[in-house]
Amino acid sequence: IHSKRAERPLVKVHCACASRETIEAELFGRLRDAQAHGDGERVGRLALAHNGTLLLDEVADLPVEVQQRLLRHLEEQDPPMDAPEAGHNAVRIIATTSQDLEAAVQSGRFLEGLYDRLAVFVVRVPPLRERQDDILPLARRFLLTISRDLGREPPRRNQLQVRELSA
Repeated sequence: IHSKRAERPLVKVHCACASRETIEAELFGRLRDAQAHGDGERVGRLALAHNGTLLLDEVADLPVEVQQRLLRHLEEQDPPMDAPEAGHNAVRIIATTSQDLEAAVQSGRFLEGLYDRLAVFVVRVPPLRERQDDILPLARRFLLTISRDLGREPPRRNQLQVRELSA
């Protein structure tokens, strides 16, 4: 809430569920193509996140061609949609992944230059199976939130349920 971008857009892109062409159009947009009947101009997510934050979920799944274009955009500050009149776009990027990006770089599946740009501040969150002490507080929080949303009292948990959650 203290960030200058707190009131600015937070634009999310799930990188794992799309073809190269789809994710590229999603990120960078698409100019009107006279040959593509009825396929009009599309503003990319980078432009939508102008002066805000772009969340790239599962960034390790970006195709290498899209990684190259994103890296070029970050290095050269290419305008979105390759349109010079679009101007410079200051955007903060948060990238998440469940994969080991360092291993992906070593195997050539992820560009080292893009990794260097994105890994400015790395936060590793271990899986829940490695944080057993977090299970009960999370379960309590979820039960309270869901119960409040449904307008109900939170259910009581018996000792057996608590033990099963902790096991």
